[in-house]
Amino acid sequence: MTKHPLSDLDGDIRDHIDRETEENIARGMPPREARYAALRKFGSVALAQEDVRGVWIPVWLDQLRQDVRYGLRMFRCNPGFTAVAVLTLALGIGLTTAVFSVMHAVLIRPLPYSDGDRIVLVRETFRNARGSASAGHFHDWTAHATVFESTTAGQAAAVNLAGETIAPAQRPALRV
Repeated sequence: MTKHPLSDLDGDIRDHIDRETEENIARGMPPREARYAALRKFGSVALAQEDVRGVWIPVWLDQLRQDVRYGLRMFRCNPGFTAVAVLTLALGIGLTTAVFSVMHAVLIRPLPYSDGDRIVLVRETFRNARGSASAGHFHDWTAHATVFESTTAGQAAAVNLAGETIAPAQRPALRV
């Protein structure tokens, strides 16, 4: 397993300052002044650590980590706000999922039969009132229309549906 370069950063900085201090002592400086000169020459330790982190850790990842920690601290300080925020997110995600599921089922998913784009509905209109065609008209259309591969008549109806696991209810249906 390889070590992350940042795990030894503090030790490397200390080693660098210690070597510089020893070199200053070897040049004839007193130990305290040699250490101070080595620290001055190195510069800001915090700035050096930030520069190294900027090279090894993508900045956005470090900022994301800091933002998440800050957000969690704020949530702990304001539990009421946290509850409202979590509830709002849960409702938003739930509603989005429900709407997408309905849209997918109704608009996106292909029809459960082949050549669904070739199916048409033909209705009879009399004085701006739409309705089902009479049986005689349907038979005439079937006999004389050459544009349809096949025809089927249907009539809207309501049926009572019940079962062991289904509560009795009236449901819309189509008699074909």
